[in-house]
Amino acid sequence: MEQKSKYEIYYLRRNPFPTKPIAPYYDPEEIAEAINKFCETARKEELDFIRNKFIRPAIEEKESTNLWLEGDVGVGKSALLIKCWDELRKRKNVVAIYAPIYSGLRSEGFYKGWIRQLGIDFFEDLAYRLLQKAFVEKLDALLSHLSPDEQRKVKPKIENAVKENYKVLRQIFHGPKISEIKELRHIDKNELLRQFEYWLASIPGVTCKRLISSSRSNPAIIPLFLQKPEEAFKSLVDLYPPRYAISVLQDIILLSDKAGFDMTFLLLDQLDFQWERAGWSKAKKDKIILELRTLVAEVSGKLAIATTTYPHLSPVLRGDPDLMSALPMTPERLCLVSRLGKEAIREIFATYLHSERTKEDVPELLPFTVDAIDEITSREMGNTRQILITAHDILSKAADEKVKQINRDYVKSYYEAKRRS
Repeated sequence: MEQKSKYEIYYLRRNPFPTKPIAPYYDPEEIAEAINKFCETARKEELDFIRNKFIRPAIEEKESTNLWLEGDVGVGKSALLIKCWDELRKRKNVVAIYAPIYSGLRSEGFYKGWIRQLGIDFFEDLAYRLLQKAFVEKLDALLSHLSPDEQRKVKPKIENAVKENYKVLRQIFHGPKISEIKELRHIDKNELLRQFEYWLASIPGVTCKRLISSSRSNPAIIPLFLQKPEEAFKSLVDLYPPRYAISVLQDIILLSDKAGFDMTFLLLDQLDFQWERAGWSKAKKDKIILELRTLVAEVSGKLAIATTTYPHLSPVLRGDPDLMSALPMTPERLCLVSRLGKEAIREIFATYLHSERTKEDVPELLPFTVDAIDEITSREMGNTRQILITAHDILSKAADEKVKQINRDYVKSYYEAKRRS
């Protein structure tokens, strides 16, 4: 028999509140939960600012812009970045990367994090988008083995089919799925791969040869996605040594632009946390700044970056001309993420509780009363992170004790017991 949850008395499947802050590394399950429980109405002002001042200009004007989210520890900057990433990744012609900075852009955690987040399907799709561009340019060479009359007959059909839908090129490597483009039988797969590598090598700025050129021991990774995506993805993840880390990111941004994506967004989380609390030396910070400057310079017009800062850290960062040349912190590029008021916190509670409800027609804040939530908000001084973690602990304690309603007196008793312990 299935064991009942102790939260069933509140019509909840489980405790909806987090036990810890969003981790400073990429955790897919944690991120999915943050998206599911994000309360958009509580952060409408900030979301409007981000959409109007950062996302829209970058896409519509092909502007290589940036954004700083400024707010105290625990106010919800990471949640905002994750929400924006979720919106961006649903757009057809945008590349969206959410990536905690770890110990820098050359770190293994950062490198493998953004690659695994984009995932195998993205890179396979990127390879076919690029192949479409190369195929159209190289079509005459690919048909050169045919007579002039045969070329005139088949070329328009092939060209129109590939221009209309790049996915028809899968037929060459994996056979037709639904309807076959018979004229594609005239394309030699090996010659196509050879011409594709030549074409990739001609793209300005791409520097990581392992991505685009085969050697005796290793096939080129991007073309390999056309035939063996699993093997190609493993090779890409394993292509870690620090000398490759930034060049691979730069090259994927350049290749994405060549493939027809409108913009790449890099949502770089935890810069403030790592800058202040990770023990970075001045040399380490200077190195990170150089990495950012290099990245921005190499992919100008193709990358938009958002990152985070604390109010007391912002003046320090503004004092670094090298960092500001890469990521300016002007008023139109600074989104203030303030501590939320009591009404907004109540909305967040309702969102979290609703996400785990087993019954619809119950009070939205059950088992909390409004004054209980307001008491937690006051005690935690509007720090969203601590409010939610405290809500988890209070709800767990109340469920153990089978308390039907969590009111202000119960919250006060929780804090008193915590103080005594």
